[in-house]
Amino acid sequence: MTDNLYDVKNSMDKEGIILSYNGPINQDIIEGLSSVVKEKLKFENLSMTTTMKIFSVFIEQVQNILFYSVNPNGSSNSSEDKTLKNGVTIIGKTIDNHFFILSGNEVAEHQKVRLESKLEKINGLDKDALQKLYKEARKVESAEFSKGAGLGFLEMARKSSKPIEYSFRKIENDCFFFSLNIVV
Repeated sequence: MTDNLYDVKNSMDKEGIILSYNGPINQDIIEGLSSVVKEKLKFENLSMTTTMKIFSVFIEQVQNILFYSVNPNGSSNSSEDKTLKNGVTIIGKTIDNHFFILSGNEVAEHQKVRLESKLEKINGLDKDALQKLYKEARKVESAEFSKGAGLGFLEMARKSSKPIEYSFRKIENDCFFFSLNIVV
């Protein structure tokens, strides 16, 4: 295993990956990763606007892992659940100087259906329609057991320079691995 680590590092460098994390997620880990992301972005000489977009998308993605991942036993989250969640998050830079923020986590089949519907709708909107939907969503109360007003994907889409990329890979019974990519 140790012999291959250099190859993994080189592969990540070639892909432009500047930060990657795979493992348990809780609020303390999110806070620690946030500090690292802020420090890493300081060295990129970016505008404050670009820095804030990248950071905001990163926060939305890791919170989605924490709030909406299935539990290790395969059950969906409840509002009372304090279990560590597992996920992966990656920040990288493309050849043309855009940044990508990737995340992945396990979701239940019912979540997959809801997420696909929401993401298809968002990707079908132009910037003006997206802005209008965002303003409307800010006025709506959060759904029961929701951690927010459902603004996360809208917020990410507003900051993205491309449509949201996503996929679902069936991994077992009623669970899927949900991958999300935002380009800033």
